[in-house]
Amino acid sequence: MAALSCKFHHPMVCKNYRHAKAKPSIFCSMQPSQNNIKVIINGAAKEIGRAAVVAVTRARGMEVAGAVDNYLVGEDIGKVCDMEEPLEIPITNDLTMVLGSISQSKALGVVVDFTEPSKVYDNVKQATAFGMRSVVYVPKIKLDTVSALSALCDKASMGCLVAPTLSIGSILLQQAAISASFHYNNVEIVESRASAMDFPSSDATQIANNLSNLGQIYNREDISTDVRARGQVLGDDGVRVHSLVLPGLPASTTVHFSRLGEVYSLKHDITDVQCLMPGLLLAIRKIVRIKNLVTTRQCPILCTVDQAHGWHIKPVRFQLSTSDGQHALSECYLHEQGSWVNYHGGDFVVDKPKMPIKIKFSKVQVDCTHTKGGLCLDSVFITPNKSRERHTYI
Repeated sequence: MAALSCKFHHPMVCKNYRHAKAKPSIFCSMQPSQNNIKVIINGAAKEIGRAAVVAVTRARGMEVAGAVDNYLVGEDIGKVCDMEEPLEIPITNDLTMVLGSISQSKALGVVVDFTEPSKVYDNVKQATAFGMRSVVYVPKIKLDTVSALSALCDKASMGCLVAPTLSIGSILLQQAAISASFHYNNVEIVESRASAMDFPSSDATQIANNLSNLGQIYNREDISTDVRARGQVLGDDGVRVHSLVLPGLPASTTVHFSRLGEVYSLKHDITDVQCLMPGLLLAIRKIVRIKNLVTTRQCPILCTVDQAHGWHIKPVRFQLSTSDGQHALSECYLHEQGSWVNYHGGDFVVDKPKMPIKIKFSKVQVDCTHTKGGLCLDSVFITPNKSRERHTYI
């Protein structure tokens, strides 16, 4: 995207300036900015890829530097996207060639990956080798792939965002659902899609995973799984998902919470792929400052990452000291408004873990109570020390 450079010229003013009709003039010239983020769209011929090309081209501070896809090879990506003018960027099926071309200019680069789960690791590995960050929006990525990417990014100190969703509305719904789960004992997720591919959807699975392991058992009065009409139970906490196929209607996700005398419903509809573009642009701008893997798999708050500034990057390790003097080194996960943050390093000693206490750390204050299997700090849960991948959740 070219930068607009303007110069403001004042005309000469005579001594009798009250009678002078001075008209300032502005001269503008279009100059390419050297500080723009160079964005490569991998999967550019897809509907979401074409929308991303248009969004990045119109956004400030970034520009499309490459378009990769196995379809429409050789076609100008600007024409493929029905833009007013061609971008003079042909679609290519060689990601390495595009990466090499941009790396020679030593520009700040980000690869946006819209491909498929089997190609994600190799694509991120190539981008990392050329010193570029990655934003991955490929649903149904396996946890093994995320773990491998985490190790790769930690070793290279290169940022990578794995985002099951780029919709800010979907993220806000998930945050609200987590907050509501502490107040309601019954929850049902109802979703509708135009086709029956991959049900339950990644959005419904994400919400169910977010609501699990929060110390709440849902739908206690109806725990049977024999009646198929009651939907599929995801996880061990009783969250039910009902998937509908309704062609012609927008993709919709609704979460119903209830208790005696009250029903609380959260609904989010997607009518166009354009709704994902604000989240994509935000992800591109954020990832250039991160040097490890960032995933929104558990509880994404991509749209409010600035609010978590100062405590969402570096982890801290807590040490628990029981009353009998035995120590148990544990992992600590801080939870605030839907964000789980994994901390390592540093020690914190709890002399009497069975006593309610309060911990203040990095603007997060939570209450501490003893629970089965570990120490639960209300929104903070400490589990026995196990080998875990070092993810940072935003």
